[in-house]
Amino acid sequence: MKQPIVPTLTLAFLLSACGGDGGSPRNVEKEVVEKQEENEEPETAKENEAQGVYRGLTDTGRDLLTMVRDDGEYYMFYYVTGKPVYDLSGAVVGTASASEGNFSSTDANDLNFIDRTSTRLGIEADYVSGDYLTGIMENSDGGEGFTIAYDADYDNAPDMAAFAGSYRGYYKGFMDSVVESSLVIVTIDADGTLTASSEIPSCVFTGQVAPRAAGNLFDVEVAFSETDCLLTGITLTGAAYHDSEAMFFAAPADDKPGGLFFSGNRLEAP
Repeated sequence: MKQPIVPTLTLAFLLSACGGDGGSPRNVEKEVVEKQEENEEPETAKENEAQGVYRGLTDTGRDLLTMVRDDGEYYMFYYVTGKPVYDLSGAVVGTASASEGNFSSTDANDLNFIDRTSTRLGIEADYVSGDYLTGIMENSDGGEGFTIAYDADYDNAPDMAAFAGSYRGYYKGFMDSVVESSLVIVTIDADGTLTASSEIPSCVFTGQVAPRAAGNLFDVEVAFSETDCLLTGITLTGAAYHDSEAMFFAAPADDKPGGLFFSGNRLEAP
């Protein structure tokens, strides 16, 4: 009986599919996994559960306004009760994790503008999302408790038109235990341009603000144009918040405790 003849082209195809060209056989399972990995979307960072704007007091009677961003970076502005909001006493900056009611930060820096000191802190607090934060800021010398309530204004979408205007207050530049302070007017234009001006010779700065994707906060970037200011040559980034009466922003330095901080009362829309 004659053997069936397999056409050369068909045979070559079968050999190729089975690795019959003398090379290694295909690892089909590996190829499927690699293809799946190519199609997978990158994981998005989980938003901080304690994000928001908070207002309240420390156990020693200091007023606190706190911004916690969705990525966990936070800024706590404090000033002595009864003292104008436009003259800050200090700020605490750092990053925090928040999970199952526990807010924790191990890299906080307390920048005291009055004492001209920088103190490393640890912060542990309880929270209820959209309600409150209550805990303690601790260092080697002891601790200070605080209780701050969530401000529902954080739930609103950031509005550049509402933010635009002029704000009068003191900026605080801090670096290496040196504090630079001056009374300025910070103007925010509708396009996000930020400009600081002063009636007397002073270090002033310019920058840009833009709405953040999460919460009623704004990203801020600022720099000084003069050559002999404390923070000359450094571009600083952070966050800003405003309500109908005042504006706060914090732009901490990246490599050491310090940065630029401002609080001011609203004057008028430009």
